[in-house]
Amino acid sequence: MTLTSGSMRKRAILSFCDQIVASAGNVTLTIFVARATSTSGFGSYSIALSLVLILVNITRAASTDPLLVQTSGRHQECVVQNCRDAISGNMFIGVLFGATVAVIALLVDVGPARPVLLTIAIVAPLISLQDAT
Repeated sequence: MTLTSGSMRKRAILSFCDQIVASAGNVTLTIFVARATSTSGFGSYSIALSLVLILVNITRAASTDPLLVQTSGRHQECVVQNCRDAISGNMFIGVLFGATVAVIALLVDVGPARPVLLTIAIVAPLISLQDAT
């Protein structure tokens, strides 16, 4: 399977549109939360959103984006194995990230952000899995 110029252009446009929708969703949610919660609540939300965005960007840079480059024009069997490797890598990063956040939440006095950090620590592997698939 080779990518033609039109196919590559279509993928680039779709990727760009996907980023616009995701960013617009993040901004809309942030505005809604800012209006609906207290300053402390918004601070907790900001910490959670920042950690999720950091996690997603780390997993994309470490495994998902290289997967796109590695599998371009390859045979199906190679692509399937590379996808498995990328998902496993994302899960490992998610577990490591979650464990790090949990240790920070438990050892450092983070005040009212502790429940948010512990929640992020628990769902980090699931976020990584969802992003990989």
